[in-house]
Amino acid sequence: MTKPRTIIRRLRAAALLAAMFILSAPLIDGLAAGVVPGWGQAQAQSLNITERRTLLFGKVATSNTPGTVVISPSGNKSVTGGVIDLGKNHREAEFRITGPDNALVIVTLPTTATVTGGGGSGTLSNFTMNLTNPIDLGRRGRVDISVGATLNLGTNLPGAEYTGSFTVYVDPQ
Repeated sequence: MTKPRTIIRRLRAAALLAAMFILSAPLIDGLAAGVVPGWGQAQAQSLNITERRTLLFGKVATSNTPGTVVISPSGNKSVTGGVIDLGKNHREAEFRITGPDNALVIVTLPTTATVTGGGGSGTLSNFTMNLTNPIDLGRRGRVDISVGATLNLGTNLPGAEYTGSFTVYVDPQ
């Protein structure tokens, strides 16, 4: 007798960065199901991740001293070093994860990502989220997570729109 085997593919959410340090993210939804030879019919389960809000760093300027722009998972903005905050329009990213009721998932945020534009570049690091792993999708099979990051900037960067990308993974536990 063959046993049903559950197959779930690791999901990847690729997020594109744009700016006066504005981040936006089209995401890839995933579904894994099918027949595995020798195992009979597989039970289909899906995990999906979609962007609900883009991560925005707002408008900033650099000086002759390096610095950072930090957006927390709650949407708070702070700057350090030679970075000058020139305005609002900042916010945390929000993603919705959906799947089987009461499923536990692990979200893996990137370590770093690069943004470039106008002949300059910056590095995103210290990605954080408002929930801790494992994340329970609850009785409705969905949860929203908020994500923040640190934008590390060098000195005297040219004014421009900066772009890049980062990847968020969602795996079943």
